Amino acid sequence: MKLPNGYRGVHKLSGNRRRPWCARITVGWETKNGKPHQLYKPIGYFKKREDAISALAKYNDDPYSLEYSEITFAEVYEKWSAEHF
Repeated sequence: MKLPNGYRGVHKLSGNRRRPWCARITVGWETKNGKPHQLYKPIGYFKKREDAISALAKYNDDPYSLEYSEITFAEVYEKWSAEHF
């Protein structure tokens, strides 16, 4: 099944993996040797292609920042306490 244009992508990773399907988005472009290449950021890794497509559909319905996965607990507490105290 082909996904619509601009919908991001689902790809099968090589090797014998527990979760071989990757849902990923394009975060930018870079030029190497005069040729443009896409820069990707994974949304997640899944056992079945259908699971990866459903995660991609959920992301496209309500895009969220993937940078929050790199936030520390102290930063979360500071943001939370600023709102509640």
